[in-house]
Amino acid sequence: MDILPVILIGVIWIVVAGCFQNLAENPEYKGQASQSISYRKSRYNAENAVDGYFEEDGGVDTCSFTVAGIKYITAWWKLPLKLMSNVAFLQIFFRSSTINRHMGFSVFLFNDSSFVPPYPPGYHIFTHDGSTCLQQGMNITVNKVTRGIALYNSRNNLLQASCAGYDPLITTIEICEVMVMGCQSQHYGENCSLCDKKCLNRQCDAFNGSCIYGCGNSLMEAPDCSNCKSGFYGRNCKKRCGHCKFGTHCNDITGICPDGCQDTWKGPLCSDAGLPKPLLMIISILSTLVIVMILWGAHRLICRRKRKSHITHSVGTGAQTPGDDYYDLHVIDVPGEDHIYSSIVSSLYDRVSIANDDEANNSSLNTVTVISNVNEEYSQIHSSLNEDAGMERQSCEQ
Repeated sequence: MDILPVILIGVIWIVVAGCFQNLAENPEYKGQASQSISYRKSRYNAENAVDGYFEEDGGVDTCSFTVAGIKYITAWWKLPLKLMSNVAFLQIFFRSSTINRHMGFSVFLFNDSSFVPPYPPGYHIFTHDGSTCLQQGMNITVNKVTRGIALYNSRNNLLQASCAGYDPLITTIEICEVMVMGCQSQHYGENCSLCDKKCLNRQCDAFNGSCIYGCGNSLMEAPDCSNCKSGFYGRNCKKRCGHCKFGTHCNDITGICPDGCQDTWKGPLCSDAGLPKPLLMIISILSTLVIVMILWGAHRLICRRKRKSHITHSVGTGAQTPGDDYYDLHVIDVPGEDHIYSSIVSSLYDRVSIANDDEANNSSLNTVTVISNVNEEYSQIHSSLNEDAGMERQSCEQ
């Protein structure tokens, strides 16, 4: 009655495991198994655990045992592989009568055949936590590329377990078969298909082929290696994204930032450097001041030109009839009033002299009269010029 369940378990697990190769039975992969101390030397040696026979096939003689006793507080069993292998999972079958002696056991991986668990450089992947009793057959996921597997048992940390057969004073490993299910290091899955070349070293997940070790192109995002890592875009992800707003990732193909650019950055790819806000404010203020100064300077220039504009004044002695004294004085407002005065004297004197050409005896008297008239008219012009200049100054000052 006790044998039937064991047989059924073995049959069911073999069918499931048929999806992968059992590397422990393949001479191309299988190395030499070893263990800490064999019970009864060669009879229960480490190789019994990888000979392809289960307990139901030949009893306990198909199993491997380590020596058990009070003085032995650790025990181990290991199997090196000849080739780097992509191990998907392990199937471990314990001796049926001593299953729970393995409470708290651990599984390690290694690449160096001299490895002795639990010391470096091994890689720990599993430890039974003691919360449940063990089953005769256990499936332990590995999903790693490795050169070997090892089982380790210790009583350094005693478990408070009530499972049948558990003895805290006995440390041993008693296994009847270990199946190492997997493929060559660059293959995966039921049919051991080749990993995609986009995966780093062409190594991948043992179950689905995803690039769990990284991408051949370090700028691409694992495990699918189809998208660029954050901050990169373009063919083979060789271009760097610009300064995207909120730190978002740019489009893998176009490099365009989905939410626009960070402050002070611009352009379709947010790669054109703008100016910081404080500097922009300073430039705006300075620009305003320059405009105001230009306008003020233009206003002052106009005022100066008005002061130097041509002013026409008329000076006369009576009705504009032939022979009468009449004078049009064209004055340019420049420093020095002597210019205005001398112009008036010269013009009036000439005209009076011409008018009195026949009265030479009275020339001195006429000259006196001209000078008197010049003084009077000069006073009128001077007063008028001062009044006009005052109005212009008032206008410019406003």
